[in-house]
Amino acid sequence: MFDYPVYLFYRTGTDLLTLLPLPFLFAMGQISGAVAWLVLPQYRKLALRNVRIAFGDELSETEMRRIVRRHFKQLGANLLCSVKFTRMPMEKILERVRLENFEYVENCLRQKQPFVLFLSHIGSWEFCTRLFPHFSHGQRTATVYQRIRNPHIDLYVQRRAANLVWKSLSAAKVSAKQSRYCETAAPSAF
Repeated sequence: MFDYPVYLFYRTGTDLLTLLPLPFLFAMGQISGAVAWLVLPQYRKLALRNVRIAFGDELSETEMRRIVRRHFKQLGANLLCSVKFTRMPMEKILERVRLENFEYVENCLRQKQPFVLFLSHIGSWEFCTRLFPHFSHGQRTATVYQRIRNPHIDLYVQRRAANLVWKSLSAAKVSAKQSRYCETAAPSAF
């Protein structure tokens, strides 16, 4: 019932965001992330719990809280910037990207050895779907993502990705065909 109005709101919002300069989007995203940190205590607690599991006694409680707060701010910035990145020309994207330890990926690409990259489920995964085919030198690449609940937004995302190889992954089912494809494709993001 509300799927189509939400889709229209999504399209309008993302179209407007792409008109803004990237540094402004980054700052706006950091502010949004800080607000999310303030108003979403259940996610703040979950993130802090995960940081405690990851670092144990290595960090003080203050340092762990600082990491969580910074994570929210960075997540907001990445989310808003990813909207613009998906519509920027590749040469403009490459001006803003610094690849670290990419020699491992390049080595796999040269040897035509399959590999899988895992990314956060929220962030710049759409950006990576554009970046890796640029470096893959003709090797097949894939991005697996969980279907978006709103069918209109899901269809829009899939149509925008028509020039890339994307496979939809249902949270409940992964077909044997999709599994075989992922085993033979180069970089994949989840």
